[in-house]
Amino acid sequence: MTRFAKHTQNLKREGNFIISYSTKVAEIIGSELHKLDWNVDGKTSSPTTTRHINYAARELKLTIIEPKLATDYGCEYGDINGYPNL
Repeated sequence: MTRFAKHTQNLKREGNFIISYSTKVAEIIGSELHKLDWNVDGKTSSPTTTRHINYAARELKLTIIEPKLATDYGCEYGDINGYPNL
């Protein structure tokens, strides 16, 4: 586990994962920082988490990659894993 110079209480790196508070929010893959989908008490985004991800990317000199949406894979609204909404 590695702590950063700033945000020392709530931001850390464990292996290839960036952890904000106790939630995995991004994964390091090569020279990219891939944002992960997360949900804590119904929240899927927060200004603090965004700040943590941006800071980690700057410190580690990584390019941020947004998570893929179902539409990026050619799925229509209501499709789950290629199956139509029943």
